[in-house]
Amino acid sequence: MSIETLLFKGAINTSCEKPEVFSIKLSRHDPYGYNPECSIFNLIFSRDETHLMTLEFVNLHDLCYLRDIIYSAHQWCTNGVLMAISIAMKFSGFHEIKIIGSYLFGRISELKKNNNIFKEVIIVESSFKGNFCYLIKYIPSEITIVHKKEVFSLDGGNSLLDSALACGIELKHMCRAGICMKCRKKILSGACVELIPQDGNPMLKETHLLTCNTLALTSLEIG
Repeated sequence: MSIETLLFKGAINTSCEKPEVFSIKLSRHDPYGYNPECSIFNLIFSRDETHLMTLEFVNLHDLCYLRDIIYSAHQWCTNGVLMAISIAMKFSGFHEIKIIGSYLFGRISELKKNNNIFKEVIIVESSFKGNFCYLIKYIPSEITIVHKKEVFSLDGGNSLLDSALACGIELKHMCRAGICMKCRKKILSGACVELIPQDGNPMLKETHLLTCNTLALTSLEIG
């Protein structure tokens, strides 16, 4: 893994009247020390000093499986959990992970059934050593951005605004420098990162992004 922490904005609960969007830190913890061939590690989503979710992974010679997902169900909706899995796979560099623990099958089945947004995360039934398991595939080229009724894809590592313009979609904007606020949008689902940190900007709430200053981490819905 090339980076140890990732700071982003993400909607962890979209089932309420107003999506709950937080600034979140994702970090890696290796309780037994890191070995690239065989290791156990946790990816921890936290806000301030509060842990929001922990994903426990086991990596055995290029075979990676998810050992557990620990979170408070009342905080995270299905879309939030799928968002977290998408980010975790991008962050870890794994494009396939297996779910072999039957205690997780119910939750994974629910995610599979209700995944209508995060097209980059594909959950399929599979087998491991003759036993049933789930396989989660990560396909970053499937990441899409939804703005009202318009849908566009990412244009390389460009901002949301540049990606939209490259697809022939005109989003409201003016300065393209993160100053005028004309391109401000609400985050409805998904996760994103800022090109230039705007923490001290009183005009930009935690639920907002500037399309000229934002990269999508996952499939994203803005409005």
